[in-house]
Amino acid sequence: GAVLVASSVIAVAPPRAVAATTVSVPDTIDRTGATDVTDALTTFFAGLGPGATVELPANGRYRVDGTIVLTNRRDLTVDGRGSTFFAVTDGSGVTPPRGGQRAGWPRLRQQWRIRGGANITLHDFTVRGANANGGATTGAYVPRLEGQAGIAVQRATGVTLDAVHVTNTYGDAVYVTGRATNVMVRNSTLERTGRQGVAVVSAQHVTIADNVIRDVARSVFDLEPPPRAVVRDVHLQGNRVGAYGNFLLAAGGAGPGVGDVWLQANQVDGGHGVSVFAGVTRQARTGFHILDNTGTGEARPAGGTGLRGLLQLVNLGQVEVRGNHQRVAGVPAVSADRVCGLTLSGNDFPGASTEHEVVRACGAAAPAAPPATEARPPGSAPSTPAPTIPAASADGGGDTAGSVAAGLGGFVLGLGVAAVAFVLWRRSRSRSRG
Repeated sequence: GAVLVASSVIAVAPPRAVAATTVSVPDTIDRTGATDVTDALTTFFAGLGPGATVELPANGRYRVDGTIVLTNRRDLTVDGRGSTFFAVTDGSGVTPPRGGQRAGWPRLRQQWRIRGGANITLHDFTVRGANANGGATTGAYVPRLEGQAGIAVQRATGVTLDAVHVTNTYGDAVYVTGRATNVMVRNSTLERTGRQGVAVVSAQHVTIADNVIRDVARSVFDLEPPPRAVVRDVHLQGNRVGAYGNFLLAAGGAGPGVGDVWLQANQVDGGHGVSVFAGVTRQARTGFHILDNTGTGEARPAGGTGLRGLLQLVNLGQVEVRGNHQRVAGVPAVSADRVCGLTLSGNDFPGASTEHEVVRACGAAAPAAPPATEARPPGSAPSTPAPTIPAASADGGGDTAGSVAAGLGGFVLGLGVAAVAFVLWRRSRSRSRG
């Protein structure tokens, strides 16, 4: 009995508080923007203990042509006080940081990268990339540089991006991967990107709320996991959206682990309005909630998907579409291909040819071969063979099928070497005995 009581006390004991410390960025790190300070800032952040709040000089200017990496930081707050971190090159002549980026450099140059750690907040600063053509135009997308996110979050938990401004990136404004958890982007402005607004490829418990997102080359929100990765409990709500190229929400990719997605109360004043592409042909997904979104003007979806509807739903279960308003340019409001448990209620889609078009009924067999467009999920995929940033390359991890295959190949090769060594050893023993 005494042992049980002691165990229960230990289980509910509160965590030890971390002493807060306020630290200023040293004056020795150039704040005028005249020199590249990537390495100096990375070294400075690496030397901080848990519980630090970093205050930058008001409206400082820091040139960052590489990647500022925060590795396994805990209980860290960076208060930018209106400072700007900007790049003037695409990083081609810069030495890449360690951690899986070297092979893909400069394609995977991310200006800020949070790698591991917990309870990290970035507040009140601007990240400006080198893409002078960023925006909702065809010239914004540059395939060889598409991985250049403004801020990347990988393998971390409890990350908040608050009142940040990300602009002129070759890739996404924010990129979340590596099984990150509890990520929040709020009260921020994400604009003039060369690829997506926010891409989530391997994460759970993600909230993108109350932001301004505009002038996005491809899709505003992209949920595109590689095989075996999970994207769940994602809330995209209360955002004000301007011009964009493909879909408001694109949820394609390769993995089945996508669900519990909430697209809610967003105001769309450009692009293709409240347009959605969600699902993959071969793997069913469940739990999509498209609620109370409003688009101004008249909209039709981006082409090339094989479906006509403004909301294009493929191989999904438990989907609700409620309370949305969008004038539709003579196409179906909703195209449903093998969608089970679809609820349509309280929507206003004036101009639609029909509210609900059934392409294939719930329970119907999958098509014999996927459409050609599915090799590159619409709304998110580049025009090159790789449909997204391979998570293994971006993370130094192993989220993609390629990395899994490489690992298996190495394992098999190792077995072969061991077998040869064993045979040679047996022969040498036999000769010695003879």
